Parts: sequence; C-alpha cells; structure tokens
Amino acid sequence: MNRTMSCEDRILEQGDALRAAGAVLWRAGPDGVPRVAVIHRPKQDDWTFPKGKPEPGEHPLVTAVREVEEETGHRVRLGPALPTVRYLTGEGRPKTVRFWAGADSGGEFTPNREVDELRWLPPAQARELLSYPSDHRVLDAFTTMEQDTQALVVLRHAEALDRADWAGPDAARPLSAAGYQQAERLADLLAAYGPKLLISSDARRCVDTLRPYAERYGIEIVTDHALSEEAYLANPTGLHAALDRALDRALNNRASDRAAGTRKPLVVCSHRPVLPVLATLLRARLAGIREQVLRTPLAPGAFWVFHLVDSRITGVERYSS
Repeated sequence: MNRTMSCEDRILEQGDALRAAGAVLWRAGPDGVPRVAVIHRPKQDDWTFPKGKPEPGEHPLVTAVREVEEETGHRVRLGPALPTVRYLTGEGRPKTVRFWAGADSGGEFTPNREVDELRWLPPAQARELLSYPSDHRVLDAFTTMEQDTQALVVLRHAEALDRADWAGPDAARPLSAAGYQQAERLADLLAAYGPKLLISSDARRCVDTLRPYAERYGIEIVTDHALSEEAYLANPTGLHAALDRALDRALNNRASDRAAGTRKPLVVCSHRPVLPVLATLLRARLAGIREQVLRTPLAPGAFWVFHLVDSRITGVERYSS
C-alpha cells in the first residue's frame, strides 16, 4: 500500500541531514514572567532563536553555547533539553536542530552582519514574532517546563589505563592517552552547564577527569573516598549512606544558593560499579526520574544530567563525550 511521505518522514530517511544546535536564551522578567531572546537575521529577514552549525568534531552542547554567544553577545548556561526540530531547507536538504533552555549569564548584544536586532520578550509576544512553526513548538515546550533548574551532572571517569598494564595500586591508575584527551573535551562540555561544585572519588582517574575543567575555572575538586570503586567493593551497603551525604551536600548547596537568587550546578564523578548505586539513591530520594535513561551503563567519559528543582527531578538526559 502506497502512502504519501510527510516532510518528517523524508528527513528521517535521509542520513545526510545538516546539523545545528542552539538555545532559547532567557532571563527573569520583573513581573515573574521570563523574557526570551528572539533575533532578527537580515539575510533571511526572519525572527528566530539563536542557533548555528557545529565546527568540525564539535559536540552539540558546545555548538549551542558558542552559537548563542556569537549571535547574541550573551553567555549562556544550559538547562533542560528542548524538542529537536527537523525540517527541509529552502534547497530541499534535511536539517536537524537541537535546542536547550539557556539561562542568560551576562553579556551585551552588538548588531552585526548576521543578526541586526535582538528583542527580549515574554513568551506570548515572542510567539507572535517568531517566523517558523518549528520555533513555536520549541517555545511552547519551553513555556510548559521548569526553566530555573539546577544541573546535577553524574559523570563516569574518562578512559583509564587498562588494569593489566598497571602494576601500582588501582587508586593510582591513571587515564590512558585517549582518556586525557577525553578529559580536555569534557572541560568544554561541563562548561555548558557551568558547575561550581566538583565532587569526585579520590581515585586518580576520577580526579584527572575533572582536572582540566577545575584548573580552567579555578574550582576546587572535593574528593570523597566513599565514591571510589575500592570503597564500594569493600562495603556496598555503606556506600548508600556516603552517597546520601554527598547528595545532601549538593541539595544544601542548592538551598543556600537559592536564597542568594542563583543556582549552582554540580558534578559528581565516580566509577562504573558505583554509578548504578547513585542512580538507585536518586530514584529513592528524588521524584520524577525517567528510569529508562539510566538503564544502560555509562561509557567512560559519558554522563547523565539531572535537572533539579528543590528535591524534584524535572528532567534527565544522557550524553557521551
């Protein structure tokens, strides 16, 4: 039986889709209603959200942050993911654009050749101005979600030297050459969320995974032996209480920040055997988790991003490095 293929069907069947990433850049409004940034592109004569194509080998998270700053002059801290948009360009090529909510972290717009105007608007007014139905769908998702969230990044350390190739204590086993490269890439990915608190197993491979980000931004890495693989293997039950304390520290950090009107993201870096225990603890402690995202073990250098509002998870995503 023949059927007419929709635009979406044609896009999904083609593997050579153009890729792009961007964000709904937002900031708090004086009336409690967020203001979102809508940009005008003179070449296309349209109103849309900031977005753009990746540099070669660039991760979508990094693309979104870079493109927002290039087009608006504003730095952005990413929050929850928004719907991915798929469409055909004017030349008939399929295009896929990934979006995130992005809190304004400061900056100043300067008109340029690509973007000559930026307007901060309440969502209802932004919807009227936006040129494309696909942007309407992204905005509608933004308006129905919790925007002001705290990111909790749960990270598996980067690739480590094989155990068979290391004669010293396992806690001192370093990253492999590929793992050190992963750690450098992770510094860019973590920067998309702007974590201010870094909690790590005291194993060298975990600390060295976070070191490039920590050194770049002058942030202390707080180590906890209870997050190590060694501690877990010695006493799996005792790890629950230790992880519970680590999560309490994160949430207490969140509560104190909220009083100051800010939300500090954080990273917890640990090991493959420990991470499922942490996921179990999160399921027990925090409501609203989508368990299917957590079922497949994280590869080295991969991470979950939990988006928190108080003691409630409003979303969770999974990324590789």
